[in-house]
Amino acid sequence: MQRALHEIAGRFRVTGLSYMNLCGHCNDTYEALLPAILPGDRLECEWMLVHRRDATLKSNPDVEIEVVEPNSAREDELRAACSKLARHEYYRTCDAHLEGPLVYAHLDGEVVGTAGWFIAGGLARFRSIRTVEHLRRRGVATSMIRFIQQQPQVREQDGLVIFCDTEDTINLYERLGIVRHGYLWALFRPL
Repeated sequence: MQRALHEIAGRFRVTGLSYMNLCGHCNDTYEALLPAILPGDRLECEWMLVHRRDATLKSNPDVEIEVVEPNSAREDELRAACSKLARHEYYRTCDAHLEGPLVYAHLDGEVVGTAGWFIAGGLARFRSIRTVEHLRRRGVATSMIRFIQQQPQVREQDGLVIFCDTEDTINLYERLGIVRHGYLWALFRPL
């Protein structure tokens, strides 16, 4: 497995990307990867959830949503205003190859959450959804998710997908009509 990963990493290097991302949904492959993990690697296993039914939660009317292009000057301003919501460099690198905006949530004039979406292969996929910890359970994530669910370019796709690894968050998503469909493992390796 280590040899195969080394060969794959070599192929990724010629793309000019700074991270390699391998994904799968087979438990046997996940188990086989475990001995091949190197320092600096990140291996995650997450549930895949798909938007299948109507939401039972309402948005917080006090949350204002701002749509922002990834890696723009405005995103840099918002990241500086709330470093707790800064995205990992891997995701910022991916944005150069993905179409789709970010959304930032504001509550009482403060940046309190971020999310976004992109379209790939007929599916809309959520980007990471984060809320400032001390303002959780105030409808910030719900407002961002509902906003994204209502976007015409998202509604036109064959499905809307999110990946999640915590039970609390899965419970929130299920109340928003997004249900478990399977799982996905992902290996992130700096090149």
